[in-house]
Order: sequence, then structure tokens, then C-alpha cells
Amino acid sequence: MSGGHEGKDDSSPMRLTRTLLPLVAGLIFTLFVSAPAVADLVQVPGTETSLQPPQGFLLAAKFPGFERADLNASIMVTEMRAPAPEVMKAMTQEGLASRGMKLISSKTETIGGREALLLNVAQTAVGTEYLKWMLVTGDPKNTLIVVGSFPKTAEGELSEVVRKAVLTTSWSPGGGVTH
Repeated sequence: MSGGHEGKDDSSPMRLTRTLLPLVAGLIFTLFVSAPAVADLVQVPGTETSLQPPQGFLLAAKFPGFERADLNASIMVTEMRAPAPEVMKAMTQEGLASRGMKLISSKTETIGGREALLLNVAQTAVGTEYLKWMLVTGDPKNTLIVVGSFPKTAEGELSEVVRKAVLTTSWSPGGGVTH
């Protein structure tokens, strides 16, 4: 028969769409369902600070911050009326040693458009060696210190996730959230 098709044309756009659409939809579904959700910032009660706590960390009942009791780990938030530039200048090897801490590393970061100091320190308390990620930032009148602390025995499991959590800090003295 002239003008008619004996069979279907497998290269037609309609056939290609019917074949690819379920594959693309399945891929998108898999990516969204299996990808871990990015946690939202969690406001630390009684402070003007928010951050994304690591998985397993819950709001602490006895201090402003988060804790993971099973690993004796915490992230503590301290806001104080003190000039941040002066507090940051005191975060030296000697200054920390006077408080029983050993400076491992120090790096300048930017948090919410503000200069911040990210410190990695070690400290022994009650016979246990702890590692800490400390973030110090603020303005000429106020200082924010966020300290993530965990036993050295949990370093492999917690160091990187606590460091990342500390770096998600959002601080907005006077209201509003800044990232």
C-alpha cells in the first residue's frame, strides 16, 4: 500500500520520548530520594546563633548548644559583650596554653561577612583528651565563640562533621539571620 507504513518508525520523536521519559523520571526520583537532605539551621535557644548540628546531635538541656551524649561530644555557643578583635588576638599558642589547651592549627575564615578564627585545639579534662574546633567571631562590641568538643578516641567519626557544623554558624546580634 502506497503512502502507508508497514511498521512503526523506531526513531520517531514520540517513541524516543516514551522511552526516555520513564528513565529520566526514575533517575530524578532516585537522586532526590536517596540523597541526604541538607539540614536547616537550628536556632540555639537563648542566643542569636544558629547552626546545622551534625547527625545525632540534639539541643542540649544544660547549656546553649548541642550534644551527643553517647560519645560525650558537644557544640557549645557563647555570646559575650567583649570586643571580638581583642578576643581573637588572645587566641595564640601562649594564650590557649594558659587555659590548658594546646593549639593544633589556626585559620582565618569568613562567617556571615565577618572575619572569624577557626582553631583546632587539644585539652585534657578529667583524664580524657578532648579535641576541639573553636570558631571565634564578632564585632567591635560583641564576641561569639562556638566550641565543638569530642574525645580524641572519636576523632575519626566526629572531627570533620563537627568542624563542618561549626562553620555553618549564623550569628545575627540584634535579630535576623546572616549566613
